[in-house]
Amino acid sequence: MTDAWPFYFTAFLGPFVQEDTAIIAAVTTFLHPDMAHHVHGGVLLAAMFMGLVVSDLWKYWIGYGARRGQWARKFAKKDQVLAIGDKIVRHPGKTLMFVRFVPGTRIPAYIAAGFFRVPFAVFAFWIVLSGAAYVGLALGVLASVGVVAGKTGQVYVAVALVAGVLIYGLTRLRKREIHS
Repeated sequence: MTDAWPFYFTAFLGPFVQEDTAIIAAVTTFLHPDMAHHVHGGVLLAAMFMGLVVSDLWKYWIGYGARRGQWARKFAKKDQVLAIGDKIVRHPGKTLMFVRFVPGTRIPAYIAAGFFRVPFAVFAFWIVLSGAAYVGLALGVLASVGVVAGKTGQVYVAVALVAGVLIYGLTRLRKREIHS
């Protein structure tokens, strides 16, 4: 376990690259009995969770800083943007909890929270809470799959989930390129 730091470092950086995949990978590693020889599961999950929170919190500051730009202030005057801003300011908990579980909505919502000046402490609280809920849900689902399908089945389900997330992301990217 003395050589486990690359696992922990990768778990921390994973959410900066692809949040859903990082969560599934860390939870699967945590649940897999053979990994206990290589890493401490609790430290691995803690590293991933810290990365998850940090990777989300900095996005707030992108929105906050964007208020300085004239183009951003002009963009924010559009009716649809104002409506979104109003929702996130009036209901930050509901909004941030909802977007945590809807792929493609997190980053815009986090940036909007900063842009429309949701208090940072409120934003941070909901980021931590929704992140813990997501990790807990992934842990519960994959642990349940492990009980039903065995450890090998659990790995296959995790791989299928990661593949699904990647396919979904690539499909969205491809559609964006076509429409650009």
